[in-house]
Amino acid sequence: MFDGQTILNSMHKYQPRFHVVESTDPLRLSYRSMKTFAFSETQFIAVTAYQNEKVSHFLPHWLHCLPFLVVR
Repeated sequence: MFDGQTILNSMHKYQPRFHVVESTDPLRLSYRSMKTFAFSETQFIAVTAYQNEKVSHFLPHWLHCLPFLVVR
């Protein structure tokens, strides 16, 4: 992580996971009570640029819906 952003490798598949830890004291977490959840619907492949001109044409119209997208 760098400044709240995660660095991904292009053309790699990723599966986000959520870790839930039950604790009464946030400074002393017991990872024995940890549960991990993964949803297949959240899998994605990171890309560096869209080569399809149809996607490139419509992408600016969708930027407000994709807050995680960083355009450089």
